[in-house]
Amino acid sequence: YSRAAECFAKILQLEPGNESAANSLRDCLGQADKLPTATAIKAAPKAAAVPEKKITKQLKAAWSQATLDQAADCFNKEQYDEAAKLAQEILAADPDHVVALRIVGVAQRRKKEYDTAIQILKHAITVDPQNFALHFELGVCYLEQHHHQPAYECFARSLDCKPDFHPGYINLSGIMEQQERYEDATQWAKRAVKIAGNSSMAYYNLGNSLREQGLLEEAIHAYECSLKYDPAYARSSWNLGICHLHLGNYAQG
Repeated sequence: YSRAAECFAKILQLEPGNESAANSLRDCLGQADKLPTATAIKAAPKAAAVPEKKITKQLKAAWSQATLDQAADCFNKEQYDEAAKLAQEILAADPDHVVALRIVGVAQRRKKEYDTAIQILKHAITVDPQNFALHFELGVCYLEQHHHQPAYECFARSLDCKPDFHPGYINLSGIMEQQERYEDATQWAKRAVKIAGNSSMAYYNLGNSLREQGLLEEAIHAYECSLKYDPAYARSSWNLGICHLHLGNYAQG
């Protein structure tokens, strides 16, 4: 109720005459032990009673959003266990909440609980099959286990849903490189660079595939671009040096 009350209080700050928010906040005041925003109710005009079912629906929506915001904040701080715990609270009330499913799925992947993560993400995809992020996260689950074919299929589906999502192209180029399909890897990496011209990783992958094809001058240019956008990227520095050594540029290598 405290989190719900904070949401309704914010609404009242923006819309002092919002009667539904006022009544919902009154309901919260009767339920919560500590409401830092309780004084906001004083600014609201007196309103006619709102049907109990409507108040309950508003409270649930506000609680869900407040909990989701808190879960996302924990996730961004890499507090995955706490993020998953909060998201599970949402799923207890709404088992098909896509964002909460994604948070729990990614949290499980971060903990290397791949089977659980895959099951959760697959369920989320059945709820929202056009969600590019879900396909991408599922692909990462497979990729981290070196299951390249299902990972490739997931990344391809993520790009079907969102063609300008450059991490999908980066991962496809990486898979092609792992399978020694360097020409295909180059094409995927070039598409990533075209979309995200400041992506150090995209240029790194491009450099790798070009190097493996013996195109050292082009690879050098790609690694230099990678370092331009991330000077601390050690892998690009190392591979750049290797290319110079192969060309006999010993001072630079």
